Amino acid sequence: MTALQTDLTAIIPQLTGAGAPYSAGPDAARFLLMKVLLNKQAFINKATPAAQDPADMAQVISLGQAIVNSKSYSLTPHYFDNFGPNNGGADPGYGWGPGKEMILALPNLPGVANNNGRASAGIDARWMMGLHYNSWGGKDITSGPQKGVYGGAGWNGFSTVADFYNAFDPSDTMRKGNVAYPGSTDASGLKVGLLQGQQYDEHGVARLDRNGNPLIFSTNVSLIEPDPKTLEGDGVRVIKYAPDYQNYSGGQQGNQLQIFRYADVLLMIAEAQLNTGATADALTTVNDLRTARKAAPLTALTLVNKSNLYDVNTLLAERQKELYWESWRRQDLIRMGVFLQPWALKTSDNPKYLLFPIPATQLIANPNLKQNPGY
Repeated sequence: MTALQTDLTAIIPQLTGAGAPYSAGPDAARFLLMKVLLNKQAFINKATPAAQDPADMAQVISLGQAIVNSKSYSLTPHYFDNFGPNNGGADPGYGWGPGKEMILALPNLPGVANNNGRASAGIDARWMMGLHYNSWGGKDITSGPQKGVYGGAGWNGFSTVADFYNAFDPSDTMRKGNVAYPGSTDASGLKVGLLQGQQYDEHGVARLDRNGNPLIFSTNVSLIEPDPKTLEGDGVRVIKYAPDYQNYSGGQQGNQLQIFRYADVLLMIAEAQLNTGATADALTTVNDLRTARKAAPLTALTLVNKSNLYDVNTLLAERQKELYWESWRRQDLIRMGVFLQPWALKTSDNPKYLLFPIPATQLIANPNLKQNPGY
C-alpha cells in the first residue's frame, strides 16, 4: 500500500492533463489515490476492515478539495446527460447538453474504430443487456434505421431488484429516472433510468412482448423465471446510458464510458468526513449533491446501516443511488463490511468471495502465482 500511495503521490505533479478526460491527468491520479486511501483497510483485511486512519481520511478530503477547487468540473444539470450520446459534446441531438463531470472516461466516438490506440468501449452493451427484444422498431418498418431492429433491440437480460427501485424517495426522480430523454424517447419511446411499467413506442402505442402480451417491466424478479407469461417482463430495467440511435450497434456510439466522475469525488469527501467525526460537514456535502439532483435534503447521515443496506440516511445508500451501473457497488460493500450479508435474491456468502479466483490460464503461465483460498 505504501508503494502505491507513494507512486500516485509522486506522479500527480508530473501529469499535465493533456488529453483529459480521455487520458489520465493529475485529477485522475488524485481520484485514484482517494480510492486507494478509502479502501486501504479493506485491501489489508477484506473480511474485517479496520477503522480508517484519520491521516488517510484527511488526505482524502485534501485531494478531493483540490479537485473541487480546480473549478474544472460541476454537477451536470440533467443527470442522464452524463451518460447520453452527447456527454462528450459531439452530438447535440441528444439530451440537454454535454456532461460536466468527466474526470476520466473512455472515448467511444461515432464511426471511430480506434482512438489513440484504444478500441471503442462497446458502450452499446450498457443498454443492450437490459432492453427487451422489441424495445425499438416495429414489424411494419421496411426502411430506414429501424429496419431489421424489431425483435433484436436488446438481450432482455439484466435487471435490478425491487428493494433498490423502491429505496428512492419520491423527490429523487432525476436519478431514478423512468423519464423521457430527448433524442431517445422521440425515436423509440424508450425512457431512461430505472424502467418500470408499460413500455411504449415513439407514437405512444403500447409495446408487446414476443408472446403478444403487453410489455410491462414489473418489480418482480427471480433468479429463475419459470413462467413464460412473465419471463420477458419481470424485473426493473436499467437504461443509464441513453442509446445512440444513429449508431445503435457495433460499438461506435457517441456515449463516453464514465470511469472517474466528479459526483464520486463529493461522495468520497463525505465518506472521509464521516470517518473523522465531521458528520455535519458530510451531511452538507451530500445534501449539496442531492440538491443538484433535485432530491429532498437528508436530516441525518451515517456511514452504513448493517440491518438495512437501503437506509436512505446512509452514505452507502446515497452512493448506490448516484453511482448505480458504474461498477463501484462491490467495492463499497466490501469496504463497509457488508458484502457477505444476505439481500434480495442473495444468501449469506462464503468469505472466499471477497476475492475473485485467479484464472487457470494465469496460474499456468506464472507458476509463482497461488490460487486464492477456497477456489
